Amino acid sequence: MKKNFASPKIGNKSNIKKEGGGTLKALVYGLIYFIAVLLVLSVILSLAFMYSDISETTVHVMYIAVLLVASLMGGFKAGRKCPQKGLVHGFAVGIAVCVLALIFTAVTVDISAYEAVIKSLVIMLATSIGGIIGVK
Repeated sequence: MKKNFASPKIGNKSNIKKEGGGTLKALVYGLIYFIAVLLVLSVILSLAFMYSDISETTVHVMYIAVLLVASLMGGFKAGRKCPQKGLVHGFAVGIAVCVLALIFTAVTVDISAYEAVIKSLVIMLATSIGGIIGVK
């Protein structure tokens, strides 16, 4: 008696299990989007400050809003790149951004510890929420 065994098709992509292969890719894309959005919005904010009568207090508040939007977009893109665990990928982008910001500010800018902690928390919370929203 001869048994026929069905062999899986080698070229069939549905047989390949997708499990967490894009974590680094999601992190890199999230960082790139964060930096790009931050740069564009910072230039817009700088031009608005230069050519209008906006006070420095208002600019500081607007900068926090720019940081929030850029963080959301970075986390969103990281969540889009991976089909699951958007919170983890968004949070990873937030940590990477905070580490880069810590390195940059330690060398160039004098910032208080309180302000650094608040901005880091805002970044990590916003990137985490963006990652959750970005999951397909």
